[in-house]
Amino acid sequence: MTYIEVYKICIVISCMLEIYLAFNFYKAFYKIRYYFQSKYKLYIGYFIIVLVNVAMNLRQSNIINIFIAAFLYLLIVLVFFHGKLWDKIIHWLMIFFLAASAEMIFSLLQKLSVDVPVDKAFENEFSMISSILTIKIIYFLMLSIVKEFSKYSTEKLEIKLFIHYIIVPIASIGIMFAIPYVRGEKVNSGMDILLIFFYILLLIGNVSLFYVFSKYSKIKGYQMMQEISKVKYMEVKKHYESIERLDQKYKEIIHDMNYYLKQIWIYTESNETEKIKDVLLELQIEFAKGKKERICANDFLNALLIEFKERSAKEQVDVEIFVENGYKIEFLKEMELTVLLGNLFDNALEASKCCKVRKVYVTMFMQNQGLFSVIRIENTYEGVPHKKNGLLLSTKKDMEKPHGIGLQNVKAIIEKHNGYMQQEYSDGVFETTVIFGR
Repeated sequence: MTYIEVYKICIVISCMLEIYLAFNFYKAFYKIRYYFQSKYKLYIGYFIIVLVNVAMNLRQSNIINIFIAAFLYLLIVLVFFHGKLWDKIIHWLMIFFLAASAEMIFSLLQKLSVDVPVDKAFENEFSMISSILTIKIIYFLMLSIVKEFSKYSTEKLEIKLFIHYIIVPIASIGIMFAIPYVRGEKVNSGMDILLIFFYILLLIGNVSLFYVFSKYSKIKGYQMMQEISKVKYMEVKKHYESIERLDQKYKEIIHDMNYYLKQIWIYTESNETEKIKDVLLELQIEFAKGKKERICANDFLNALLIEFKERSAKEQVDVEIFVENGYKIEFLKEMELTVLLGNLFDNALEASKCCKVRKVYVTMFMQNQGLFSVIRIENTYEGVPHKKNGLLLSTKKDMEKPHGIGLQNVKAIIEKHNGYMQQEYSDGVFETTVIFGR
């Protein structure tokens, strides 16, 4: 295998990686458009952009490469991702600046001119190819740092985990940068080509390792939220069981009502007024013991709603709940219902309790002749809601807690049941609408 063939292979791999990193960077801030959520369509779009990038890079002009890269980065964020245009422009400028900075940093260290073609800038082929790969890993490291410290990013590690990880790419950059100097101008094409392939593996390995660390961090976050949700579920279950016991008590009172009436009739016949009063008082006490609030027919949903009202009352938040007769939500498992409503209720309560007017409205109803189950939660808020991965969060100051992960769990449940969630805010009212099709 000749250096020219190895160079072309490196160009293809580096171009694929460059476009992958751009997609991965934007994905940390935006949701992929519905049209491209099909992996088949996404991969086709990805490879078309890669082919354009490869074709331009093989022209070996630094100036052309910079402009083409800028165009492709802009095309990716505009075509493939949802989001506000101004936000997209900012992130496009950011990724373009980082890409240019990576090449500029390397050029300054090597004392190279950007006007000189790539194949003429280096003393030998090995230095040229190793430099291309070194620039890509510098670029990757800079993207990783930006994603890690941006408060809007969803692709980040715990800070301690990131500090441990960052040692690997820094060491890789040092090795890849130093080897050409240690090697000098020696020519050993066989070993050099082998070393270049190890360079490629090192570059891919760094990216893969960050992906694995990121996945691990997310899994740990989800596990923590699952534990929190499980505890909450058990609390609601306990509350639900207490309501079941109240139901049983009511049934016992109704069953014994006939005996109470017979007893009253006997005392009436003998004109024993005081004893009649005693029976009525005992009956009143029994009803008072069994007193409960009934919001809807679904017992478990009723328990969730009552628990939320009681919790809101402790926070001095006024809650109004309306559930339409015949409302259906049984297609959700009890655990799913707990996670879904628990997180939405928590967000609404957290935002409204910080306001002068503390109000939460919960409405549940069927629409289109029972084809859709709708949950609408409105709450007062102050400030500007935070946004993460396309989801509007509450106005909580501490956004590093598992708040965003909770909404990700909500999103997963909604998508599992082919549902839809819309969030809007205006004039001090934050509104979340969840719709499930049947």
